[in-house]
Formats: sequence, C-alpha cells, structure tokens
Amino acid sequence: MFYIVGIFHLSQYLGDEFYLNNNVYGNSIMWSCLGTFSLISGYLIGRKYNCETWGDVMFFYKKRVVRFYPLFFLSAILLYSIGFNNLEQTINSLLGLAPFLKPRPLTLWYISMIMVFYFITPFVLRGVRVKRSLFLIVGFVVLSRFIDIDYRFIFNLFFYFIGICSSNITTTEFFNKIKIAIMDGGGQISFNNLLGSYLCNYANSTKRL
Repeated sequence: MFYIVGIFHLSQYLGDEFYLNNNVYGNSIMWSCLGTFSLISGYLIGRKYNCETWGDVMFFYKKRVVRFYPLFFLSAILLYSIGFNNLEQTINSLLGLAPFLKPRPLTLWYISMIMVFYFITPFVLRGVRVKRSLFLIVGFVVLSRFIDIDYRFIFNLFFYFIGICSSNITTTEFFNKIKIAIMDGGGQISFNNLLGSYLCNYANSTKRL
C-alpha cells in the first residue's frame, strides 16, 4: 500500500509527465497492489471469522466498525474541510455508497468499497464459500448492466472473495503462493494486470460513448 499512497497518488501532483496512471508499468503495479491487498484482506478475515450464528455476525460487524470507521470518519471530514471532496462525495463515502453513486470520491473510494465488502462478508462465511462468492460476483456483474457500479469494485471483490475461499490453507502456504506468483511474473499478479487493464479500457470506452 506504500506504493499506492506514497508514490502513485502523489505522482499526480507532479504533472502529467510524471503521473504514474499514464504509465503502463506504473498502472500495472497499482492494479497488482490493489488486487493483492484485497486478496490478503479476504484471506485473513476468512481465517479469523466464522459467522455461523447471528451473534457471530453482529460480533463481526462490531469489530469491523470499531477497527476502521472512526479514523475513516475523521479522514473524510478532514478531506471535505480542505475541499478535496465535496459534501455529496463525503456523505456517499461514509455511507458506503461510493461504488454505486457518482461523483466518485478521491482517495476514500477504497475504504467505502471495503465497507460494502464487510457488509456482505457474513453471507459468504455462513455457507459454502465458493458457491456464495460466485453468486455475489455474478450478481454484481449483472447489476452493473443496470446501474453504474465502479469497475474497481468488481475487480477488488473478485480477489477479496478468492482470499476468503483460500482461507482453508495455512498462512505460510498462502503467502508462499503469492511469493511464487510475484517471482514468476505470472499467476495472480499477471491476472491482476490483465483484468485491471481490461476494466480500465472498458471504463474509458464507455465514457466516450
């Protein structure tokens, strides 16, 4: 995440010549970082929680809210106060609606997206994880044909659910698989680049229509 926060985002303030979003390699690394972070997040949550009862579900929600929402709220208010995001973007972010409503907020979109992931996570953890994950992914893809869902949401949801469904393997084995994928220049990292580039091109072509 240091690359995204400390390098990728800051590069946009240096002008188009240095903005990494305009660089195919910089953009590929960004997609790889996002996908891998979502993958790891899903894996760790899948290892830690097992929402078999409504008590487990409420415990999961409570832990997630206490863990990230206070700091997220303060960050959103701060960014609004300096004019970084407008009031509509800020409210949509705080309510977890940013993936579904425009204008998309700057910077806060990922945390707002994670809120939606957390909201639907107990549904996946309560049953056969692979089947329920596929059901939700297909559902959101179909829904995106009717409402404007942020393409980054679909991309990260896919890897988040892969992480959850991989939580039956040991932590050592899981991170070894990521290491192998990175060192081989293939596997998940290459798929991140491919899918990320496709979604980015799809979004750009849609805007031109």
